[in-house]
Amino acid sequence: MPFNLLLLPLLGGYLFISNCNKTLFDSKRHSGQRLVFESAVWGLIFLAISHIVAKILISVSPDFYEWWKWLVPFRHSGVAFGAFLIGVCTWPAVNKFTSRRDEQKKAIGKWNDYLEIVLDQALEDTRQLMVTLKNGKVYIGFVLWPFNPEFDRKYIFILPTVSGYRDKDTHVLELTTHYVSVYKQMIEEEVERLVLGVEDFRILMPISEIISAHLFDSSAFDKFNSVLPEAEGQ
Repeated sequence: MPFNLLLLPLLGGYLFISNCNKTLFDSKRHSGQRLVFESAVWGLIFLAISHIVAKILISVSPDFYEWWKWLVPFRHSGVAFGAFLIGVCTWPAVNKFTSRRDEQKKAIGKWNDYLEIVLDQALEDTRQLMVTLKNGKVYIGFVLWPFNPEFDRKYIFILPTVSGYRDKDTHVLELTTHYVSVYKQMIEEEVERLVLGVEDFRILMPISEIISAHLFDSSAFDKFNSVLPEAEGQ
């Protein structure tokens, strides 16, 4: 088969892995060479299927084969074009039987990116996250915007409820700013703030500046703090 015809199954393989829920999250993070390799593997699979289908069509309908030869006078063009069509038409059918959200979660777990796992859990369960930055600043709040594992995350948005800092010597957490009371007051003064407040107060954090992040439970935090003074006095 001429090399230029092999581009058709290669393109079909690329379109498949780039759109199928089962493969798209991995394919978006592949390097150039790995992406070409994965596309070629799927393209060869589609090429084999197309070859079998072409053999069946020739035996069942020789007139169709003669018509195709007249329309596209290149050897193996029908098989190559069939592989491309299989790649284009297969992924929508596969996606009907797979959940994009489930495949997202599988991809996050497969990569063992623990920060992404925590962020995804906080967003899905609507739980607060405590983030400590390199400069000692601490933010507690809700993660905004769904995570798309097709791309590497470089930043996260948080709607803070409390912020503070860790003492540079003892690393004890000091909470200094409480946003909830401010949100409540602003909403009472202007109802539109219920929507605009997210845009006004969201905080953009570079992933590279985060040194720790975990789910935050305010009741557990209060219980631990109530025990600290007693423990220090013993």
